Amino acid sequence: YLKEFFYYSGSDPVFQETDIIMAYSYLRNLAMELQIPLVVCIGLGSNQGDHAGGMPLSVVLSGTSTLITNAVVAACGNEAGRAHHYYGELPESVSYETVEILVPEGSPGFFLETWVRSPDAFSVGFVSPTGEVVSRIPFGLNNTVNAGFILDPTTIEVHYETIQAVTGSQLIFMRFRRPSPGIWRVRVYGPRVLFGSFHMWLPVYGFTEPDIVFLKPDAYTTLTAPSDASNIIATGTYDAYTNGLYLNSGRGNTTLGVQKPDFCAPGVGLTGMNARGNLTTRTGSCLAAGLTAGSAALVMEWGLKRSPFLLFNSAEIRDFLIRGTVRDPGIIYPNREWGYGKLNVYRSFTSFFET
Repeated sequence: YLKEFFYYSGSDPVFQETDIIMAYSYLRNLAMELQIPLVVCIGLGSNQGDHAGGMPLSVVLSGTSTLITNAVVAACGNEAGRAHHYYGELPESVSYETVEILVPEGSPGFFLETWVRSPDAFSVGFVSPTGEVVSRIPFGLNNTVNAGFILDPTTIEVHYETIQAVTGSQLIFMRFRRPSPGIWRVRVYGPRVLFGSFHMWLPVYGFTEPDIVFLKPDAYTTLTAPSDASNIIATGTYDAYTNGLYLNSGRGNTTLGVQKPDFCAPGVGLTGMNARGNLTTRTGSCLAAGLTAGSAALVMEWGLKRSPFLLFNSAEIRDFLIRGTVRDPGIIYPNREWGYGKLNVYRSFTSFFET
């Protein structure tokens, strides 16, 4: 029923957050029972949430990041070049900002999230591709409004959650049903209280077919949840053959300004075994997360074999790997594209002996 509600029409597998949380809890409890270390690689992500660690899975991972011999690596996603994020600002002199969304032919529907940092509280209105206007819909503390059009079959469900339970931010959830093809315009109204800014996210690439995009997107704050969780290891992606950043590598920072990604690892044109045991070449942030998880396991193993042994948690392994990152001259680090640089696990060990 969630696939239907969120208009999922892609071909990739999708999961409920509760399923992933249960799987992670099972592995963590098993590792504690057997008294063995645990490194978890999460090579998937979502554009839902405040992109500041407020989604349930991000909260769970943040809460366990201090457990020793427990490390979590999450991919920052492949969203930077997908035109699925919009950042807007509302000066006090402007009554609203117009956000344009291109909807191709054949879309059964899609959803859109707008997040506004407290104490600001915004509201929305709409203009259809034919020019029909739905005026500003007032917000309440927690209310849902269905907006319809006279000359257009589209209906839009608007849900205001002015004080979101985990983050305290305002969430405006919009669900477009049978949208007409063309350029849809969402009008975002103030008034500005303090920050005067907002973020919008469409679903991740491949979630809806055909893909729906912003006409004036912003490539930053495109890291996917749960890589926005605090103290876990968040990995961006670069091309080890050219030493260039992967075009779609999820970029930071979080909406609260926390540094993400932590660093970048190779994830372009990598060859390895697939589930059928055949060699295949793939590209994506999940590959960078896999290499980083392997590096974290090496660090964990090294610490346990020392005398006296060293016990690391997720945040400590992250900082250990950051210590060895390679940084190019002329670039200021940390930054929203590369984090603290490129992963180099060998240099993380030798850096202790450098003078």
